[in-house]
Amino acid sequence: MQYKKDELQAQQLVLAFLGYYKGVIDGIWSTASIQAKQAFECADNYLPAAPTFGLPFAPGSRLPKDMLWDKGFLTHKNLTIERAKEIFDAQSAPAPKAKVAATHVIEEPKVEKVEVPTETQNKQQPKPQEKRENTNQKGG
Repeated sequence: MQYKKDELQAQQLVLAFLGYYKGVIDGIWSTASIQAKQAFECADNYLPAAPTFGLPFAPGSRLPKDMLWDKGFLTHKNLTIERAKEIFDAQSAPAPKAKVAATHVIEEPKVEKVEVPTETQNKQQPKPQEKRENTNQKGG
């Protein structure tokens, strides 16, 4: 199954909130993510979910107590936006910038600065006229 980066960041954030994940919240399901999920799967509060041997939670799958899906993102009923921001700021990679919204991670869009020519720039500037010597002048 394919997961989007922000979906995995949300799962890492929940695992960090529960005290299992200590790695960088970067949306990469690394060894640290697998080990955190496996440790959580062995805990009593993991029930009634079925273990997946460290794989991420699949959308729509049965979740442990107090966990839920919110607009396709995994969250925990006790995870506040403020607490999510604290965790994310403490455990996120320095770049790219990201923000936590509604207890799940949303990346800020990358915007390139593009200069739009103004009306005066669109008009062609008149070329300076060269002075021509009048060859028809009568000499005296």
